[in-house]
This record gives sequence, structure tokens and C-alpha cells, in this order.
Amino acid sequence: MPTCYSAPKTHPAFPHFFKDLKDPRLTVKGNHHYPLEEILFLSISAVISGADSWTSISLFGRSKLDWLTKWYPYPHRTPSHDVLGRVFSALDPEVFNRCFVSWVDSIAQLTSGEVIAVDGKTIYRSAGKTAGKMVKGNQKGLKEQIEKVFSIAAIKDEYQSTGLGHGRIEFRKCEVVDQLRFLDDRDDWQDLKGIARVSSRRINKQSGKESVETRYYITSLKPDAQIISQSVRSHLAVENNLDWSLDVIFKEDASLKKKDHSALNYNMITKMALQLIDLESSTKKSKRSKRLLCALDDEYREKILNI
Repeated sequence: MPTCYSAPKTHPAFPHFFKDLKDPRLTVKGNHHYPLEEILFLSISAVISGADSWTSISLFGRSKLDWLTKWYPYPHRTPSHDVLGRVFSALDPEVFNRCFVSWVDSIAQLTSGEVIAVDGKTIYRSAGKTAGKMVKGNQKGLKEQIEKVFSIAAIKDEYQSTGLGHGRIEFRKCEVVDQLRFLDDRDDWQDLKGIARVSSRRINKQSGKESVETRYYITSLKPDAQIISQSVRSHLAVENNLDWSLDVIFKEDASLKKKDHSALNYNMITKMALQLIDLESSTKKSKRSKRLLCALDDEYREKILNI
């Protein structure tokens, strides 16, 4: 007989951000014992706490059932590793990734004191809040508006630097504008104080081949081009080491591989878990130590999940 639990006090924002993710299980046989939202919440909670397989996620669920029921009912307790594998094998990975990214991004909404990327990667942190987002190519409207502002507004601050490494020379320039009256969507971003254009010119020392890249950012930091430039550089260092981090921290290469989309969807969970851990800045502990702390401390786990 399933055990009945009292209604949870509250719940994370999964219903909103995962509303477009369809449950792949057939419903003609009646209601499922394990709603999709409960499975998703269990999985991300377990992975940030050190779980590295469907079996360990299931073990986390059994061990932390009292905590899980604070947020979702789990009237039939938590699913087995076989159920988890089957569900994630059938989930649409493209929609799953889009929903997951939106949720993680919402945890780092634009307020003040931090620079992050739209996909959730941390760029710069201060006082635990958000100061900016990188404008991606698929945000065509916003990117065009920012380019328009740079074409007509005066540059408030500029910073140039040169770097040497990986067999190449890099020349970087960061320009900041704080006159935003021509930015049509400025009211959509709380505490928005400026926009930044970061240009990079790289020259391969051996071949002489040259490449140029320009990125745009929105920020609630003061218009200090040097601080924003250094923030971007820190983000790129994190991004370049992401594959290594996944391999070492999450043992990605050793994770359980199953048919269909199981391995791909698990990979997405680990990536999003890494971003959540990076976003938490109250401690300078390593990612591995933060995961251990998540496993041991319910309050710290809630802090990582922003619930």
C-alpha cells in the first residue's frame, strides 16, 4: 500500500518552466504512480548531491523522502532506477534541454552584482545577485537593438588588454554604454544599468591566421569596462573547462548508458547541476565539496535549488 503524506508547504517553479515537456508515458492504463514533475525534481536534487547514476538517484530518493515531500507529495514514494531509466529514455531531449535551461536561467535573474550567460553559465559574481547576461545569436531582436544603441550612443568606458597563451596572441576591447533610452526593451530588465560590447582579435603565432569575435552583454553593474572585461574572461575560462569538469566531477564517461535518450538526458541534468553549483557563491568550496555539502545539508541543497 502506498504511504500518504501531507501536502507540501510549497514547490519549486517546475510547473511553469517544464509545462512544455510532455510526459512520454502512455496514459491509457490510468494514472502513473510517479508524476513527471516529481521525477525531475528528484533527479536534479540527487545529482547536485553527488548521485551519478539512475541507481544512486533512486537511493537518494529513498534516503531523502522526508525532505522531498516538503516540495512534492510523492504518495507512492520514489521511483526505482528502472523507472527513471525508462522515463528519461523517452523524454524529448530538445524540449527537455530548453525547459531545463529556462529554469536554471530563472534562478539567476537580472538584479544586481553578477554577470551570467543566458544559458546559465556564471560570468561574474558579487553579493550573490545577478548583474548581466550575454546576448546570444538566437536573441536576434535584442542583439539588433544593442547594436543600434552602440551605433548612436557615446561610449561611457573602454578597456583594452592583451593576452598570450595556447599558441596565440589575443587583443581584447570592452566598451560600455550607459545611455539606454534607445534600447526598446530596457524596462524588461530589472536594475539594468548598461550594455557592453566585447571584441576579441586572435592571432595564431605559428600560422599567422587571424580571427575576430564580438559579443554583447547587458548588465546592472556600474559601467566599469575593466570589471566587465575581467568577468567575461572568467566565464570563458569556466566554459573552456566545462568538459573536464563534467568528466571529473560527474564521472560523465562512466555514467550508465542506456538506449534511446537516457544517456543524453542524463548528460543534460549533470550540466544543469554544474551550473546551479557554480551560481552559488556563499562558499569558496570546490564543486566536489559543494556536492557533498548538498548531500549532507538539506538547507544548503535548497539554497542551490533556490527554493
